[in-house]
Amino acid sequence: MGFFSRLWRKAAPQILVVEDNTEIRELIRDVLTLNGYEVTTADDGLQGLACFKKKKKFDLIILDYNMPRMAGSELLELIRATPEGRKQAVIFLSAEQMLDPIYKAYDHGIVEWIPKPFTPGALLTKVAAHLKAPKKK
Repeated sequence: MGFFSRLWRKAAPQILVVEDNTEIRELIRDVLTLNGYEVTTADDGLQGLACFKKKKKFDLIILDYNMPRMAGSELLELIRATPEGRKQAVIFLSAEQMLDPIYKAYDHGIVEWIPKPFTPGALLTKVAAHLKAPKKK
């Protein structure tokens, strides 16, 4: 690829994936990477917070709802407390079946709740839909 081609090429969307289950985290990373996304991973909420603070701008964040050391809901609150994170697009993944946590997550501004188990195709469809949506102002 020539110099000018690289200049005009659109940058790959940046996605942060925070998931404590290694197999699920690697599956998500592999599926997204193979489909042209640039993926940063963290294996718990504390590492996810460190990644967010370091980069401060992702096109999308995918969080597991239930994690040790720091739950996804707590991480979401910390992200929302920053100027960069107020309008950050966030998708939750969870096996949680209770409606109250789901409603609270939407109240905190998540764009999607994806129940586990999920298929790679379903994940890609949701990710693509939210990355094509116009950004909130």
